[in-house]
Parts: sequence; C-alpha cells; structure tokens
Amino acid sequence: MQAGAAANTTSADIDAVIAAVEAGDRAGATALARAALDRGNRQPLFLNLRAFWHEQNGRLSAALADLEHAHALAPDDVPVLNALGLCRDRLGRAREAFDAFDRAVALAPGFAPALMNRGRVLEALGDFDRAAISYGSALKLGHNAHAELAALAARRADWETARLHARAALAIRPGFVMAEHVLAQVEMAEGDYGTAKGRLTRILDHAPPSAPERATTLSLLGDALDGAGDFRAAFQSYEAGNAARIEALTVAGDSAARDRMHVHLERLTDYFGKLAPGAFVAPVSHAGGNEAGPQHHVFLLGFARSGTTLLEETLAAHSAVATTQEKDGLQEAVANLFLNTPGFDQLMVLKGGGLTRYRRSYWQTLAAFGIPTGGTCLIDKQPYNTIRLPLIAKLFPAATILFALRDPRDVVLSCFRRRFVMNDSNRPLLTLEGAARFYDSVMRLAGIYRAKLPLNLIEVRHEDLVGDFAGEMRRICSHIGIPWSDDLATFTGRRRAVTTPSAVQLHEGLSARGVGFWRNYARELGPVLPILAPWVARFGYPAE
Repeated sequence: MQAGAAANTTSADIDAVIAAVEAGDRAGATALARAALDRGNRQPLFLNLRAFWHEQNGRLSAALADLEHAHALAPDDVPVLNALGLCRDRLGRAREAFDAFDRAVALAPGFAPALMNRGRVLEALGDFDRAAISYGSALKLGHNAHAELAALAARRADWETARLHARAALAIRPGFVMAEHVLAQVEMAEGDYGTAKGRLTRILDHAPPSAPERATTLSLLGDALDGAGDFRAAFQSYEAGNAARIEALTVAGDSAARDRMHVHLERLTDYFGKLAPGAFVAPVSHAGGNEAGPQHHVFLLGFARSGTTLLEETLAAHSAVATTQEKDGLQEAVANLFLNTPGFDQLMVLKGGGLTRYRRSYWQTLAAFGIPTGGTCLIDKQPYNTIRLPLIAKLFPAATILFALRDPRDVVLSCFRRRFVMNDSNRPLLTLEGAARFYDSVMRLAGIYRAKLPLNLIEVRHEDLVGDFAGEMRRICSHIGIPWSDDLATFTGRRRAVTTPSAVQLHEGLSARGVGFWRNYARELGPVLPILAPWVARFGYPAE
C-alpha cells in the first residue's frame, strides 16, 4: 500500500471510531478500533479502546500493556493518562496511578474526572489533605464531589461537615449510595441506630446496589444492628457483606489473591523454621545508609485490630514523634529480598553496599510520602510488618520493636467485622475461618522469628493500655527513649484522618468496650475458637 493510501486508511479509521464514540456506541467504536489495530494501525485512541475491552474481560495486564503503549505514543494525551491511572490503580499500583492522574491534572486542570481519580488514589495512599484539595477542585468545576468530601469528614469524625456534604450530594443525585452510607455513619455516631438501620435497609430493598456497594451497605447494617445489641442479626449482616465483597473481587479478577498470602507465609515458615540458632547475624548497626534516620527508630507491629492505631495516634501527640500511618518504606527491599527463597538467601548475607542501598531506599521512600524522618523519634506502624521481621532485623538492627497484643478472639472478630482496603494481606479476613487461620499463621511465624532473630522487642497489650493508660505509656516511652509528655493524653482531641477502620473508635477516646467484646458473638465464633485457643492460652487471656 502506498503512503498516501495508508494515510487515507488511517484517517478513515480514526473518523469512523470517533463517529461511533460521539454516537455513544462504545461497543462499535471498540470493535472498529480493534480491527484497525489488527491491520497495524497503532493509534493512542485505538489502544485506549482496546484496553477498555481487555479490562471488561478481566485482562488487566493486557489492558495495561495497551495503555503503556498508547502513553509512549502520546505522552500528553489526557484521556490516555486517566485510563492508565485507573488501570494501574486496579492492579494495586497506587503510587504509579497517582503519577498518571497528577500528570493529567497538570495538563488539563479543568478535567474533573482526573481530579476525582487523583483524589481517590491520594485517599487510598492516606494523603487525606491533598485528597480533599483534589475533590474540592473538582467540586468547583461542577462535579458532584460532595460524597467524597463527606466520607473524608467522617474519617475525622467531623460529623457536621460529613452531614452537610452528604445532604448536598443527595440534593444533586437522589439515592447516591455513598452519601447515604455517610449519613448512616453520622446517625450511628449520634446513637440513632434505628434510623441508620432503616436507611440501610431501604438501600437494599429499593435500589439494589452494585456488589461493592451492597457489601458496604450490609457491613454498615451490621454496625447498626450491633449498636442496637442484636448481635446474631449483626453477624449475619457482616457475613453477607463479606460474601458480597468476595463476589466483587471475583468479578474484578482477583480470586487468586486469597492464596498468595497463604503461600508466602508457608514459604517463610519453612525457610526460617529450618534456620539454625545463631545463623541470622545482624550487621553493625552504625553501618551506612541511616544518615537520614531519627535518633530513635521504632517499628510498631503485631496483627490488624490489635491496638496498633491507638498506640500510633497516642504517640503521634508527642512533639518529638513522627509516624508513618502505614506508609510503606520497605517496598524496594521487599520486592528484591523478601518474596522468594533466592531473595531470602540474599537477605541472609546482605552487607556493605547492599545494606546501604536498601536503608537509603527506605528513608527516601518515606520522605517522598512527606514523612519527616530526621527528628527525635519515628514510629513506623504497619501491623503486618510482623511478617517482615527478618528484613527489619537485617536493615535496622538498632530499631525498637513494639509488638501489639490483644485477645485473639477480639482480634479475629474485629478483623471480620471491619471494612479494610482489599489487598493480599486483608483478603483472608473476609471469612471467619480465614481470619483465624491467618492470625494463627502469623503468630506461629512471629514465634519462629522471636526465637531466632536478634530483636529489641517489647510486648504492648491493648487491654493494659486501656486499663492503665498513663502507666503503660510511661513504660513504652521509657523503652523507646523519649520522655513522658502530658500531650500523650490529648490524642482524642485531634482530627487527624486515620487510614484504618479504627478512625471512629479513636475519636470516641479510650474505652474498655472492646475488651472481651467477642463474648457477644461467642456462638458465632464457636467454629474458630479451637484455632485460637493455643494463642489465648500462650498470651495469658482467660479461657472464657
């Protein structure tokens, strides 16, 4: 085919696809784009449409390949950047998704979808202040961002602002499920569980939501029933909500995620379980790479819902303390040293320049999140860093480990009831048995680590913190190396947004309500109590 004919064919293909798009015929446009691509006509628009087709059929990796190709051909194409960000986000690559959305916003400040998507990714990354700015910018452009702003206000327990934005969202779009969810949370915060129950039941009865929306609605209904003391019905609602979440994950092509963490834990247990006593050698703590670090470096870990967020938020009130709020500084080290047996072997002999590289990567990553790292004390809080203790012991042998404990039955029940961001770690929590077995696996692995790694570790019990707050905090401060401060008792007065499901409980202040709460669900917990019994006994909690 001659050059002129090829150009005419390309132009005709583009005109036909654009005409189909403008007519609202997305399927027709996609079919035309795919046919053009099959003929070798590589256009960003065609690649974008084929990527959408791949996504609709569960082929996220193929979609990403098309979008990366389209982006290479047209680096400043805003629709391509927006689609690329969405695909990266669906693949769990939130930081890279942010980069795409941020570039799209820089190129087209008036493109509200990119502003909204950037806000959602920032929210997922825990950067709530910038998320609110992004949503606010979209709102000024006429986009209904009220529901997102309402949800952010609810995270801060700013119930009046949450109510105002939720009502504004519903005035624009009656029946908007996300806004209805926020109003239900406001009602429960005010103790009006009956009104919340009615609102959530109406959502399920009159406007059947999508699987993700149904999952959240049922989970919130469980909270309303729990608040009213109807624990049996509450459990059924939590169970149905989690089943809907599993359904949503399966539709999204994430069904394999349930096995990845199990396989990883088995691999770690086998490798470090066979390690001879004394084989793990910690490097010299003053070796290179920690120049950007604080005077006192603390890892706060344990298991989800064991009180780590309460402890982090308490310590964050101290003027000498900075905290990570679960920002992950270990990403590069994990990717290269902690995913398989060759990586474990490399970790075991890591020294010199390797240590320096991964230490500096850690500090640089946290700095990129905006976390001040060079002060007096940094609290790196991530419950599942328990799984990564060998990595921490190798890179930061001088660090203090605060190991959070709570009655295993309260932990597992709470994990089952709460709404986590879904990832490989949280996926097992969607069933009661999955949560119990995950807890059992992590605690067994932690026992191996504690026996074989050189760790500066102390246990912190949630029940002790609630029962004797001042005494327990003085003990913790002494071990960390920071002085007691009266500011530690003021954490409930702040409205710092929290990334975990603990946000509302934190703003309510210290309470013993959650201690032994599992007894309200003892009947439902019956099938998993034998799995947890050894840990109940080992940690010294009462059998009944």
